[in-house]
Amino acid sequence: MKKYYLFIFSMLLCSIEILGQCEDRYESPIFENIIVDTLQYSDVTGFKMDVYTAADDDFTGLKPLIILAHGGSFYAGSKANPTMVRLGNEFAKRGYVVASIQYTLTSSLNLVDSLIMVETVMQAIGDGKAAIRWFRKDAEENGNQFNIDAEQIFVGGNSAGAVLMNNLAYIDEEDDLPAYMDSIIVANGGLEGNAGNFGYSTEVNGVVNLAGAIYRKWVISNNTKPPIFSAHGDIDDVVPFDCNSIFWGNLGNLLMEMCGSSIIHEVANDIGLQSELVVLEGEGHTPWSFEDGKMSTIVERSSNFVYNLLNCNITSAEELFSVESLNAYPNPSNNQINIDFKGFGTLFEIQVVDMLGKLVYEDISESSFYSLFRGDFKSGIYFLTAKNEKYTLKTKFIFK
Repeated sequence: MKKYYLFIFSMLLCSIEILGQCEDRYESPIFENIIVDTLQYSDVTGFKMDVYTAADDDFTGLKPLIILAHGGSFYAGSKANPTMVRLGNEFAKRGYVVASIQYTLTSSLNLVDSLIMVETVMQAIGDGKAAIRWFRKDAEENGNQFNIDAEQIFVGGNSAGAVLMNNLAYIDEEDDLPAYMDSIIVANGGLEGNAGNFGYSTEVNGVVNLAGAIYRKWVISNNTKPPIFSAHGDIDDVVPFDCNSIFWGNLGNLLMEMCGSSIIHEVANDIGLQSELVVLEGEGHTPWSFEDGKMSTIVERSSNFVYNLLNCNITSAEELFSVESLNAYPNPSNNQINIDFKGFGTLFEIQVVDMLGKLVYEDISESSFYSLFRGDFKSGIYFLTAKNEKYTLKTKFIFK
Protein backbone atom coordinates (compact mmCIF):
# COMPACT_ATOMS: atom_id res chain seq x y z
CA MET A 1 0.00 0.00 0.00
CA LYS A 2 2.82 2.42 0.83
CA LYS A 3 4.42 1.86 -2.60
CA TYR A 4 1.08 2.56 -4.24
CA TYR A 5 0.71 5.82 -2.32
CA LEU A 6 4.28 6.79 -3.20
CA PHE A 7 3.57 6.27 -6.91
CA ILE A 8 0.31 8.25 -6.82
CA PHE A 9 1.89 10.98 -4.74
CA SER A 10 4.87 11.28 -7.08
CA MET A 11 2.52 11.74 -10.01
CA LEU A 12 0.52 14.32 -8.07
CA LEU A 13 3.65 16.30 -7.26
CA CYS A 14 5.16 16.08 -10.72
CA SER A 15 3.89 19.51 -11.79
CA ILE A 16 4.80 20.95 -8.38
CA GLU A 17 8.38 19.77 -8.72
CA ILE A 18 8.71 21.15 -12.25
CA LEU A 19 7.56 24.58 -11.14
CA GLY A 20 8.87 24.52 -7.60
CA GLN A 21 12.53 23.60 -7.88
CA CYS A 22 13.75 27.08 -8.79
CA GLU A 23 12.86 26.55 -12.47
CA ASP A 24 16.47 25.37 -13.05
CA ARG A 25 17.77 28.67 -11.72
CA TYR A 26 20.40 29.59 -9.11
CA GLU A 27 22.21 26.24 -8.96
CA SER A 28 24.67 26.69 -11.84
CA PRO A 29 25.49 29.33 -14.49
CA ILE A 30 22.71 29.60 -17.08
CA PHE A 31 23.26 33.13 -18.43
CA GLU A 32 26.15 34.69 -20.33
CA ASN A 33 25.67 38.45 -20.57
CA ILE A 34 25.75 40.44 -17.33
CA ILE A 35 24.67 44.08 -16.95
CA VAL A 36 26.17 46.24 -14.19
CA ASP A 37 24.14 49.25 -13.06
CA THR A 38 25.79 51.75 -10.72
CA LEU A 39 23.46 53.75 -8.51
CA GLN A 40 23.38 55.60 -5.23
CA TYR A 41 21.85 53.71 -2.33
CA SER A 42 22.22 56.35 0.41
CA ASP A 43 21.13 59.98 0.31
CA VAL A 44 23.02 60.47 3.58
CA THR A 45 26.50 59.28 2.61
CA GLY A 46 26.16 59.39 -1.17
CA PHE A 47 27.56 55.86 -1.33
CA LYS A 48 26.94 53.82 -4.46
CA MET A 49 26.63 50.18 -5.40
CA ASP A 50 27.12 48.10 -8.54
CA VAL A 51 24.09 45.90 -9.26
CA TYR A 52 24.70 42.80 -11.39
CA THR A 53 21.85 41.20 -13.37
CA ALA A 54 21.69 38.88 -16.38
CA ALA A 55 20.82 40.72 -19.59
CA ASP A 56 19.34 37.60 -21.17
CA ASP A 57 17.18 36.66 -18.17
CA ASP A 58 13.50 36.90 -19.13
CA PHE A 59 12.20 35.56 -15.81
CA THR A 60 9.51 37.96 -14.57
CA GLY A 61 9.19 36.61 -11.05
CA LEU A 62 10.94 37.71 -7.88
CA LYS A 63 14.63 36.91 -7.53
CA PRO A 64 16.84 36.37 -4.47
CA LEU A 65 19.32 39.14 -3.75
CA ILE A 66 22.93 38.90 -2.58
CA ILE A 67 24.63 42.04 -1.22
CA LEU A 68 28.44 41.91 -1.15
CA ALA A 69 31.13 43.99 0.56
CA HIS A 70 34.75 44.20 -0.64
CA GLY A 71 37.96 43.69 1.33
CA GLY A 72 40.68 46.20 2.14
CA SER A 73 41.11 46.32 5.95
CA PHE A 74 38.57 49.16 6.20
CA TYR A 75 41.02 51.65 4.70
CA ALA A 76 41.23 50.50 1.06
CA GLY A 77 39.41 48.47 -1.56
CA SER A 78 36.60 49.10 -4.00
CA LYS A 79 33.15 47.79 -4.88
CA ALA A 80 34.64 47.04 -8.31
CA ASN A 81 37.74 45.11 -7.21
CA PRO A 82 38.40 41.80 -9.05
CA THR A 83 37.01 39.56 -6.32
CA MET A 84 33.73 41.48 -6.19
CA VAL A 85 33.47 41.54 -9.97
CA ARG A 86 34.02 37.77 -10.13
CA LEU A 87 31.46 37.05 -7.42
CA GLY A 88 28.97 39.51 -8.88
CA ASN A 89 29.20 37.93 -12.30
CA GLU A 90 29.15 34.33 -11.07
CA PHE A 91 26.01 34.74 -8.97
CA ALA A 92 24.27 36.88 -11.59
CA LYS A 93 24.94 34.17 -14.19
CA ARG A 94 22.97 31.84 -11.94
CA GLY A 95 19.99 34.20 -11.90
CA TYR A 96 20.53 36.17 -8.70
CA VAL A 97 20.46 39.93 -8.37
CA VAL A 98 23.83 40.89 -6.85
CA ALA A 99 24.89 44.23 -5.37
CA SER A 100 28.49 45.19 -4.51
CA ILE A 101 28.49 48.16 -2.16
CA GLN A 102 30.74 51.07 -1.30
CA TYR A 103 31.04 51.64 2.46
CA THR A 104 32.82 53.75 5.10
CA LEU A 105 36.62 53.52 5.15
CA THR A 106 39.29 55.24 7.22
CA SER A 107 42.99 56.10 6.90
CA SER A 108 45.63 53.36 7.16
CA LEU A 109 47.16 55.51 9.89
CA ASN A 110 44.20 54.60 12.10
CA LEU A 111 44.78 50.85 11.98
CA VAL A 112 46.42 50.81 15.42
CA ASP A 113 43.73 53.00 16.99
CA SER A 114 41.12 50.49 18.14
CA LEU A 115 38.49 53.11 18.97
CA ILE A 116 38.63 54.65 15.51
CA MET A 117 38.56 51.21 13.89
CA VAL A 118 35.52 50.14 15.94
CA GLU A 119 33.79 53.36 14.93
CA THR A 120 34.67 52.75 11.27
CA VAL A 121 33.41 49.16 11.35
CA MET A 122 30.14 50.18 13.02
CA GLN A 123 29.61 52.92 10.42
CA ALA A 124 30.30 50.38 7.68
CA ILE A 125 27.76 48.01 9.21
CA GLY A 126 25.27 50.88 9.13
CA ASP A 127 26.08 51.34 5.43
CA GLY A 128 25.42 47.67 4.78
CA LYS A 129 22.08 47.90 6.55
CA ALA A 130 21.15 50.99 4.56
CA ALA A 131 21.81 49.02 1.36
CA ILE A 132 19.53 46.20 2.54
CA ARG A 133 16.83 48.74 3.39
CA TRP A 134 17.25 50.42 -0.02
CA PHE A 135 16.21 47.26 -1.81
CA ARG A 136 13.23 46.64 0.46
CA LYS A 137 12.19 50.29 0.11
CA ASP A 138 12.56 50.08 -3.67
CA ALA A 139 10.45 46.92 -3.74
CA GLU A 140 7.74 48.56 -1.64
CA GLU A 141 7.70 52.13 -2.95
CA ASN A 142 9.42 52.36 -6.32
CA GLY A 143 8.18 49.49 -8.43
CA ASN A 144 10.93 47.00 -7.49
CA GLN A 145 13.17 47.87 -10.44
CA PHE A 146 15.40 44.79 -9.99
CA ASN A 147 12.52 42.39 -9.22
CA ILE A 148 14.09 41.25 -5.95
CA ASP A 149 12.36 38.99 -3.46
CA ALA A 150 12.43 41.11 -0.30
CA GLU A 151 11.99 37.95 1.78
CA GLN A 152 15.16 36.37 0.38
CA ILE A 153 18.13 38.66 0.92
CA PHE A 154 21.62 37.26 1.56
CA VAL A 155 24.82 39.10 2.45
CA GLY A 156 28.47 38.26 1.95
CA GLY A 157 31.92 39.71 1.87
CA ASN A 158 35.61 39.15 1.40
CA SER A 159 38.07 39.86 4.24
CA ALA A 160 37.03 43.21 5.79
CA GLY A 161 33.77 42.98 3.84
CA ALA A 162 33.11 39.62 5.49
CA VAL A 163 33.86 41.13 8.91
CA LEU A 164 31.29 43.82 8.07
CA MET A 165 28.57 41.40 6.95
CA ASN A 166 29.18 38.79 9.67
CA ASN A 167 28.76 41.34 12.42
CA LEU A 168 25.82 42.95 10.60
CA ALA A 169 24.07 39.57 10.65
CA TYR A 170 24.88 38.49 14.21
CA ILE A 171 25.28 41.48 16.56
CA ASP A 172 21.89 42.53 17.94
CA GLU A 173 20.30 44.47 20.77
CA GLU A 174 20.50 41.48 23.11
CA ASP A 175 24.29 41.38 23.08
CA ASP A 176 26.08 42.68 26.16
CA LEU A 177 28.67 44.83 24.42
CA PRO A 178 31.33 46.81 26.35
CA ALA A 179 30.54 50.41 27.28
CA TYR A 180 32.96 51.93 24.77
CA MET A 181 31.26 50.04 21.94
CA ASP A 182 27.81 51.02 23.18
CA SER A 183 28.74 54.69 23.09
CA ILE A 184 30.08 54.38 19.54
CA ILE A 185 26.94 52.54 18.43
CA VAL A 186 24.67 55.16 19.99
CA ALA A 187 26.62 57.95 18.29
CA ASN A 188 26.19 56.10 14.99
CA GLY A 189 22.41 55.98 15.29
CA GLY A 190 22.20 52.57 16.96
CA LEU A 191 22.83 49.18 15.39
CA GLU A 192 20.75 50.16 12.36
CA GLY A 193 23.10 53.09 11.66
CA ASN A 194 22.19 56.49 10.25
CA ALA A 195 22.84 56.00 6.52
CA GLY A 196 19.23 56.34 5.40
CA ASN A 197 16.30 54.36 3.97
CA PHE A 198 14.82 54.03 7.44
CA GLY A 199 11.70 52.08 8.28
CA TYR A 200 12.59 48.79 6.60
CA SER A 201 13.91 45.51 7.98
CA THR A 202 17.58 44.59 7.77
CA GLU A 203 17.03 40.88 8.44
CA VAL A 204 18.96 38.54 6.14
CA ASN A 205 18.53 34.89 5.18
CA GLY A 206 22.15 33.81 5.12
CA VAL A 207 25.80 34.90 5.08
CA VAL A 208 28.74 34.14 2.78
CA ASN A 209 31.86 34.69 4.88
CA LEU A 210 35.12 34.68 2.93
CA ALA A 211 38.03 35.03 5.36
CA GLY A 212 36.01 37.11 7.81
CA ALA A 213 35.44 37.16 11.56
CA ILE A 214 33.00 38.17 14.27
CA TYR A 215 33.52 40.44 17.25
CA ARG A 216 33.15 37.63 19.81
CA LYS A 217 31.90 34.09 19.42
CA TRP A 218 28.97 34.66 21.77
CA VAL A 219 27.25 37.02 19.31
CA ILE A 220 26.19 33.84 17.48
CA SER A 221 23.79 33.13 20.29
CA ASN A 222 21.02 30.88 18.93
CA ASN A 223 19.98 28.80 15.95
CA THR A 224 17.47 31.36 14.72
CA LYS A 225 20.38 33.45 13.43
CA PRO A 226 21.14 33.34 9.68
CA PRO A 227 22.95 30.25 8.33
CA ILE A 228 26.55 30.89 7.31
CA PHE A 229 28.99 29.60 4.70
CA SER A 230 32.67 30.24 5.51
CA ALA A 231 35.95 29.79 3.65
CA HIS A 232 39.29 30.51 5.29
CA GLY A 233 42.98 29.69 5.06
CA ASP A 234 44.09 27.98 8.26
CA ILE A 235 47.31 30.02 8.53
CA ASP A 236 45.70 33.37 7.74
CA ASP A 237 47.82 36.03 9.50
CA VAL A 238 45.51 38.95 8.63
CA VAL A 239 42.06 37.86 9.76
CA PRO A 240 42.57 35.00 12.27
CA PHE A 241 41.24 31.54 11.50
CA ASP A 242 40.49 31.13 15.23
CA CYS A 243 40.41 33.92 17.87
CA ASN A 244 43.28 36.36 17.71
CA SER A 245 44.14 39.96 16.91
CA ILE A 246 43.56 41.29 13.42
CA PHE A 247 46.95 41.34 11.61
CA TRP A 248 48.24 39.12 14.43
CA GLY A 249 51.03 37.85 12.16
CA ASN A 250 52.41 41.35 11.54
CA LEU A 251 51.26 43.74 14.26
CA GLY A 252 51.07 41.39 17.25
CA ASN A 253 48.28 42.25 19.64
CA LEU A 254 48.01 45.95 18.73
CA LEU A 255 44.61 45.57 17.06
CA MET A 256 41.23 44.31 18.20
CA GLU A 257 40.80 40.60 18.74
CA MET A 258 38.16 38.86 16.67
CA CYS A 259 37.10 35.25 16.08
CA GLY A 260 37.44 33.80 12.61
CA SER A 261 35.76 31.09 10.59
CA SER A 262 36.84 28.02 12.56
CA ILE A 263 35.26 29.45 15.72
CA ILE A 264 32.16 30.63 13.85
CA HIS A 265 31.66 27.11 12.47
CA GLU A 266 32.34 25.49 15.83
CA VAL A 267 29.80 27.67 17.66
CA ALA A 268 27.23 27.23 14.89
CA ASN A 269 27.51 23.45 15.14
CA ASP A 270 27.23 23.58 18.92
CA ILE A 271 23.92 25.47 18.81
CA GLY A 272 22.41 23.77 15.78
CA LEU A 273 22.85 26.66 13.34
CA GLN A 274 23.36 25.62 9.71
CA SER A 275 26.99 26.22 8.80
CA GLU A 276 29.56 25.04 6.28
CA LEU A 277 33.30 25.66 6.49
CA VAL A 278 35.78 25.22 3.65
CA VAL A 279 39.30 25.10 5.13
CA LEU A 280 42.17 25.90 2.78
CA GLU A 281 44.97 24.03 4.51
CA GLY A 282 48.35 25.69 4.57
CA GLU A 283 46.95 28.85 3.00
CA GLY A 284 47.07 32.44 4.20
CA HIS A 285 44.70 35.31 3.59
CA THR A 286 42.12 35.06 0.74
CA PRO A 287 44.11 32.73 -1.56
CA TRP A 288 41.10 32.66 -3.93
CA SER A 289 41.82 36.30 -4.76
CA PHE A 290 45.04 35.18 -6.47
CA GLU A 291 44.33 31.68 -7.80
CA ASP A 292 41.51 31.04 -10.24
CA GLY A 293 41.14 27.38 -9.29
CA LYS A 294 40.58 28.22 -5.63
CA MET A 295 38.13 30.96 -6.61
CA SER A 296 36.18 28.48 -8.72
CA THR A 297 35.98 26.12 -5.75
CA ILE A 298 34.77 28.87 -3.43
CA VAL A 299 32.17 30.04 -5.94
CA GLU A 300 30.86 26.50 -6.39
CA ARG A 301 30.69 25.68 -2.68
CA SER A 302 29.16 29.00 -1.60
CA SER A 303 26.69 28.87 -4.48
CA ASN A 304 25.54 25.39 -3.46
CA PHE A 305 25.14 26.52 0.14
CA VAL A 306 22.98 29.52 -0.76
CA TYR A 307 20.98 27.45 -3.26
CA ASN A 308 20.03 25.00 -0.51
CA LEU A 309 18.68 27.89 1.58
CA LEU A 310 16.37 29.19 -1.13
CA ASN A 311 12.64 28.98 -0.76
CA CYS A 312 12.02 28.38 -4.43
CA ASN A 313 8.30 27.93 -4.06
CA ILE A 314 7.79 31.63 -3.40
CA THR A 315 10.23 33.17 -5.88
CA SER A 316 7.64 33.45 -8.63
CA ALA A 317 5.41 36.48 -8.88
CA GLU A 318 2.34 34.28 -8.43
CA GLU A 319 2.56 32.16 -5.27
CA LEU A 320 1.57 28.61 -6.19
CA PHE A 321 1.92 26.94 -2.82
CA SER A 322 1.89 27.90 0.84
CA VAL A 323 5.27 27.42 2.54
CA GLU A 324 5.16 27.10 6.31
CA SER A 325 7.48 26.33 9.19
CA LEU A 326 6.87 22.99 10.84
CA ASN A 327 7.28 22.13 14.51
CA ALA A 328 9.43 19.12 15.38
CA TYR A 329 9.73 17.89 18.96
CA PRO A 330 11.53 17.03 21.13
CA ASN A 331 14.35 18.88 19.46
CA PRO A 332 17.22 18.06 19.93
CA SER A 333 16.45 14.39 20.54
CA ASN A 334 18.30 11.18 21.28
CA ASN A 335 15.76 8.73 19.90
CA GLN A 336 12.84 10.12 17.91
CA ILE A 337 11.40 13.30 16.42
CA ASN A 338 7.63 13.84 16.39
CA ILE A 339 5.86 15.95 13.78
CA ASP A 340 2.26 17.13 13.99
CA PHE A 341 0.64 17.97 10.64
CA LYS A 342 -2.66 19.01 12.24
CA GLY A 343 -4.21 21.82 10.22
CA PHE A 344 -2.20 21.00 7.10
CA GLY A 345 -3.91 17.83 5.93
CA THR A 346 -2.47 14.36 5.36
CA LEU A 347 -0.55 12.29 2.80
CA PHE A 348 2.81 14.04 3.00
CA GLU A 349 5.93 13.14 1.06
CA ILE A 350 8.79 13.46 3.54
CA GLN A 351 12.44 14.02 2.66
CA VAL A 352 15.38 14.59 5.01
CA VAL A 353 18.77 15.97 3.96
CA ASP A 354 21.93 16.38 5.99
CA MET A 355 24.15 19.46 6.38
CA LEU A 356 25.72 18.84 2.97
CA GLY A 357 22.35 18.65 1.24
CA LYS A 358 22.55 14.85 0.77
CA LEU A 359 19.21 13.02 0.83
CA VAL A 360 19.40 10.57 3.75
CA TYR A 361 15.76 9.60 4.32
CA GLU A 362 12.38 9.65 2.59
CA ASP A 363 8.95 8.31 3.42
CA ILE A 364 5.21 8.90 3.05
CA SER A 365 3.07 10.00 6.01
CA GLU A 366 -0.56 8.97 5.64
CA SER A 367 -1.86 10.67 8.81
CA SER A 368 -1.65 14.03 10.59
CA PHE A 369 1.04 12.76 13.00
CA TYR A 370 4.43 11.29 12.14
CA SER A 371 7.31 9.94 14.20
CA LEU A 372 10.82 9.82 12.81
CA PHE A 373 12.96 7.29 14.70
CA ARG A 374 16.73 7.54 15.21
CA GLY A 375 17.57 4.35 13.31
CA ASP A 376 20.70 4.90 11.23
CA PHE A 377 20.78 8.68 11.69
CA LYS A 378 24.17 9.86 12.92
CA SER A 379 24.50 12.68 15.43
CA GLY A 380 24.05 15.99 13.64
CA ILE A 381 21.74 18.57 12.09
CA TYR A 382 19.10 17.59 9.53
CA PHE A 383 16.56 19.43 7.40
CA LEU A 384 13.12 17.96 6.76
CA THR A 385 10.70 18.93 4.00
CA ALA A 386 7.14 17.62 3.89
CA LYS A 387 4.93 18.24 0.84
CA ASN A 388 1.35 17.53 -0.10
CA GLU A 389 -0.91 18.94 -2.77
CA LYS A 390 -1.25 22.26 -0.93
CA TYR A 391 1.65 22.82 1.45
CA THR A 392 5.41 22.70 1.57
CA LEU A 393 6.46 22.41 5.22
CA LYS A 394 10.03 22.74 6.46
CA THR A 395 11.82 22.20 9.74
CA LYS A 396 15.28 21.59 11.17
CA PHE A 397 16.07 18.99 13.82
CA ILE A 398 19.06 17.58 15.66
CA PHE A 399 19.91 14.06 16.75
CA LYS A 400 22.37 14.21 19.63
